[in-house]
Amino acid sequence: MQLTAAFIVAAASAATALASPSLQARASPDNIGFGQQLQNTDQANHWVTWIDGESACPNTRLLGLLVNSPCGQQFSFNGFTFQLGDCGSDNFPRSLLDANGGFIRSCASHTPKITCHGSEHDIIQHGRCDA
Repeated sequence: MQLTAAFIVAAASAATALASPSLQARASPDNIGFGQQLQNTDQANHWVTWIDGESACPNTRLLGLLVNSPCGQQFSFNGFTFQLGDCGSDNFPRSLLDANGGFIRSCASHTPKITCHGSEHDIIQHGRCDA
């Protein structure tokens, strides 16, 4: 009887952990790319993020102006909410965080140019956060 009760408690704890967005985000397989893109709406460069390894154009998430830090600005992909973190005075994010600020993975410099088509401007990648 005690073993059954302990199993039920353990199963309930596991189900709660799986439902936690913070834990789900940490398990997210997505590699996140980040960089800059000139926006047609205001003709200014903004920080953008996308799932690295998939087409960035037109699948970016728009963050703030490039002159401001991208850290702490939340964005979502595939049901997970992220934010970039650990920006220094250079505004370069050094980590990918979940919506609550929990560490997911480190970010590093990666600087190819991504060519977009049509009316979208090209993206200058600054880095990526790989699993």
